[in-house]
Amino acid sequence: LGGATARRLGDMFFTRNLQTYYVAKNGDILEQNALTEIHTLEQRLRSLPQWKRFCRGVDNSTPYRRRFPCDPGESLMAWVRPSQKKVRDQEGAQLELEFDGSGSEPLAISAALGYMRRGYVGGQEALNPLRYFPKTFDLGAFVDGRETPPPESLRAQFRFSIKVGDSWEPLNQLRARVGPVSDEYAAFAMGTVLPILQEAAAEAKHVRVYYSGDVLSTQEVMVALMSDLMFSLGSFGFVALYMWVHTRSVLITVVSIFVIFMAVPVAYVVSPADKTTIASFLSVFLIVGVGSDVVFVFVDFWRQSAAQRDLESRLAFTIMKAGKSCLATSITTSVSFFANLASVLKPLREFGFFMGNCVMSCFVLVLLFIPPLLAAQEIRREKVRKRAIVDISCGDSEKLVRENEKRSAQVRSHSKFM
Repeated sequence: LGGATARRLGDMFFTRNLQTYYVAKNGDILEQNALTEIHTLEQRLRSLPQWKRFCRGVDNSTPYRRRFPCDPGESLMAWVRPSQKKVRDQEGAQLELEFDGSGSEPLAISAALGYMRRGYVGGQEALNPLRYFPKTFDLGAFVDGRETPPPESLRAQFRFSIKVGDSWEPLNQLRARVGPVSDEYAAFAMGTVLPILQEAAAEAKHVRVYYSGDVLSTQEVMVALMSDLMFSLGSFGFVALYMWVHTRSVLITVVSIFVIFMAVPVAYVVSPADKTTIASFLSVFLIVGVGSDVVFVFVDFWRQSAAQRDLESRLAFTIMKAGKSCLATSITTSVSFFANLASVLKPLREFGFFMGNCVMSCFVLVLLFIPPLLAAQEIRREKVRKRAIVDISCGDSEKLVRENEKRSAQVRSHSKFM
């Protein structure tokens, strides 16, 4: 199911991951204040009703032994804050620890790490120190009391596994069940988990909080991309200003920018992929430069066609000359992008194919819209020019009539006195 599910004992599970990373501001992540802030954050997340629901499965089908990856998760807090209860056996009262991260009192850090090391030595790979601490941290030396630098950072991971069906069921039915669960988890991660993590990152006094995950990472990339697109408005403004200066027409500038941007959705329509990668957003920046060059070529050839005898000849001249030149450059540019289809990296292949389509789509759209627009503007200018000539001629005739009438009146007035 496209990486969204996994086969386990004949069951099909929908899986999602969430990672949190903590960096101590004073250089020691095992300091008590830092551990308290981490525990408070993780307890807040684990107490969310939807968190518990995803941990046990939307149909309450996930057994407790499978809930460890998300409650308490692969977190040091499970060992630092164990639940404690007294039990009695033949030897008398004893204190039993359950490493679930729900204890009210912290265990001594050396004791907690000692339990972790003993479990890892006993074959529990989930307790591998490298899953929690940097490679530079020597857990054995720390537990044994030997002098060693404390770790500066810590990682926790929470994995949600939700049963969506059995392996013998049809694939289309399993996919139909995955969709709603995936959408529900995405809404939970974006609407509930992300604000809590952002609040903790802003308010924590002793640690810096970072996070990533199947949904959160995509959202963070989109936010960064949208921010970069806002910065690109300056470059778009410069291109529009230069195009207005070059064409001396607001109409051609506005229509040209619109036509250039339309190449992106047209390329998406003709592409066989049902979705695009983040790299495809780079086409917005690249197509502005490529499309502007094509527009400039058509405008320059239109001006050179002024020596032609009529409008049809000017259009034919522009389309043949500019079209031929831009076709050659567009083909070579698109082929250079299509060369990425030979790459073994799928995102690079998709970007190359999409960008090549953008270049050719831009050429076709400019060829279809810009020459008729230039001709229409020329017709409008010609009408305005003729109207101005007529107005000037009419204005001169009236002036002559008024001067003649004034001269005749002066002659009559003079004859009376004579």
